[in-house]
Amino acid sequence: MELTATEKKILLLAMDRSAPDGEATAAAGRLIRLFRKRYEDGYELASDLESLPERKPVTDAQVRHAAWLRHRASYGNVTLRFGKHRGKPLSQIPADYLIWILRNCPRLNPYTREAIEGFLQT
Repeated sequence: MELTATEKKILLLAMDRSAPDGEATAAAGRLIRLFRKRYEDGYELASDLESLPERKPVTDAQVRHAAWLRHRASYGNVTLRFGKHRGKPLSQIPADYLIWILRNCPRLNPYTREAIEGFLQT
């Protein structure tokens, strides 16, 4: 079974745990409507799904590692909104400058502080 780009995008949205329930439900409904156009009935879809090669189960360590990578990547993408590195993501700012910010900016936005600390810890 090959998913189209649209089907894949909708499937990922329907399965995204951070998506609001209404949005995930709407995406799931849209995916079913797309499958109804492609397949004669549910048996044909089930047969196509069952013919897929079996996947190895994902280990807890793999799940934790993937979550760590996503978490680290999200911190690195936070953009600094002040100073000489204004407009740059944390991943492009020297660590010594980020440490300087933490030590010398007591009124730093708590979300920015958390992002800098999280980025430096990874």
